[in-house]
Amino acid sequence: MNADRRAELLAAGEPTELVPLAERLVTDGTLGEVNVLSGPEVGMVMLTVREPVAEHRFQLGEVLVTQCTVEVAGATGWCVRGGDDRVTTLAAALLDGVAA
Repeated sequence: MNADRRAELLAAGEPTELVPLAERLVTDGTLGEVNVLSGPEVGMVMLTVREPVAEHRFQLGEVLVTQCTVEVAGATGWCVRGGDDRVTTLAAALLDGVAA
């Protein structure tokens, strides 16, 4: 699985699945050294879409997202999720770091 597909799955994953898995990895010591490099931070990103007939791109509006970057045993993990869910975004970034 490539990094783009992994990011897509973690961004759409259910909090009830991601958070317990990350908590288990943290508590049993599997992760090694973990550093939070940035976030979890809540912000806005511009949503750009393509009009289907003429295929012109336009900015639809801003979307609320939460972003986090971590380092897990020397590997960088990153996640951005829609909405304001800092705990799940941190858990997803940790899981991305483990997979990396």
